[in-house]
Amino acid sequence: MTFMYKNTNSGTANILVRFFHDSSHYCASLPPIALNFRVGINGFPIAYTSGTEIPITLFSNDTLIFEELAIDSLCIYCDTICTNNTCTRNVNFNWRCNVPPAIDNIFCSDCQNNYIKSYSVINSELHQVKVELAPASLTNPTNDESCLNDTAFLHWEYIITNPGVSAIDSLKIDLKYLNIESVTNLTLIPYSTFSIISNCSNCIISTDTMIRDDSVLCTNFVPYPLKKALSSIKYFLPGDTVWLSFSTFRCGEENDLELLNKPKFLINGVSMLKESLFVEIKLHWLYLECYLYNINPTTASTTFNLDLKLQFIPSITDLSVPTGSIFGDSARFEIESKNIVARQVDYQLFGYTGVPKLSGWLRATIHCEKGLVVKDRESEVFFQYFDVDSGKNIIITPEFYHASIPVFTCDTGNYFFYFNLEDTLMLRAINGGKFIFNLQACCNSNPAATDFEVKFHLIPNPDNCLNLSYTDTSHLQPPNCTGISCHAWIPLSSSGSRIFTHCPGCLAPGIIVKDYKMKRISYGLQDSNNDGLADDSLVQIMNPSPSVYRS
Repeated sequence: MTFMYKNTNSGTANILVRFFHDSSHYCASLPPIALNFRVGINGFPIAYTSGTEIPITLFSNDTLIFEELAIDSLCIYCDTICTNNTCTRNVNFNWRCNVPPAIDNIFCSDCQNNYIKSYSVINSELHQVKVELAPASLTNPTNDESCLNDTAFLHWEYIITNPGVSAIDSLKIDLKYLNIESVTNLTLIPYSTFSIISNCSNCIISTDTMIRDDSVLCTNFVPYPLKKALSSIKYFLPGDTVWLSFSTFRCGEENDLELLNKPKFLINGVSMLKESLFVEIKLHWLYLECYLYNINPTTASTTFNLDLKLQFIPSITDLSVPTGSIFGDSARFEIESKNIVARQVDYQLFGYTGVPKLSGWLRATIHCEKGLVVKDRESEVFFQYFDVDSGKNIIITPEFYHASIPVFTCDTGNYFFYFNLEDTLMLRAINGGKFIFNLQACCNSNPAATDFEVKFHLIPNPDNCLNLSYTDTSHLQPPNCTGISCHAWIPLSSSGSRIFTHCPGCLAPGIIVKDYKMKRISYGLQDSNNDGLADDSLVQIMNPSPSVYRS
């Protein structure tokens, strides 16, 4: 806002001036961020504080200019807030001669004046931007039900339009990951699929892009994943349109080192282009920045989508093997499972939008070092949860299992158990049940302490991504898999402990003693009252007479 005061007389004005801006800041919707004054159009601006008296010399026809910079923080009509003259919109300018009061009438005919100016600020219209998903006729998805490692990608296209009657000086579109750059961001944007195309009169588009760093998986499918793309559109006029498009890829890689026991980010889609991806649109005109649009109607956050919580407090620390046996004691262990997703909306990963239901397979892998084996693989490994309605424990057995070693073998081994998530009971078991298994001690030149660990992996199956079939009756080979997601097991969580296995016979450490002899080398210490304790004086017995030495 600019306010000008001109010396219209023929003489030079040597005056003291004060300028008071609108104290209400235009209904508190125009907070000032700077106030300057200068003499003449080409004068140098000097910072000024409202109400401060300053000396000014104005030659004939010179102009004193006050400029106030304010931000329209609410982007609204002030008149819709301030009515019935409750909002003061005045600036006050006063001056007096810059001479001692006793002689001011000698040097000037009019030595003081006060000017009050009323003004109005009008927003002709709210600046508008309309963002919408391109029509389904363009094969645009409405939800992300894509398979892991599907190289067909999932294409997204958005139409961004200025539907109003006011031009927008600058429009910024920020496509980015919400949370910190991490290998656990498993939704990738292939760099080659990003584009922004204009259909506008005179707009100028510039885009800065950044590729994700080395902390990213599935580079064999997406060698150049996009980290962020910031586009700036200048002179976005009424009726102008730009098309923002990109594709997404869900990465599945069995990388325990990078992903095990870490929350994963996988969800995106129209109903929630969220958590892993976020599109932010800001409008800038003059010094204004007051409009924010998120194409995701769900509140954006950095919450994970996939994270299996476990609790394991083992109570068994030692197991023994009897003499003459290879296999010995066994013990039952229970790992509590406490939810696999953060919210109901995250079931989209399994092909169910907003419905708590699962699809795919959960694989539990029990790893035992030499000295422990999984006992009764077919019947002693299962999920269990307590059904409140029936008051009973419900047991869910694996659909298939296989191991790296045959039965009755005492050696280091891995045991794999597959649970079909289509079983409606599995949802309850994973979200509040227990994984139960039996371990048995065995002896085969193994160390005294034997470690074991249980790891869980997942493959979602939202759209017939894969199928498992079981043909190996020896249970030494993995199931047959067909489909595009066969090698996309996602590491979830793990837990484990250590058992001390006690083996008999020659496996026991130390010297074997056959017989021994004992020989006294002294009579010991005197015990006068024969109470089994030496006297306080600790007298050494030299002569074993009956008075001082009793049997």
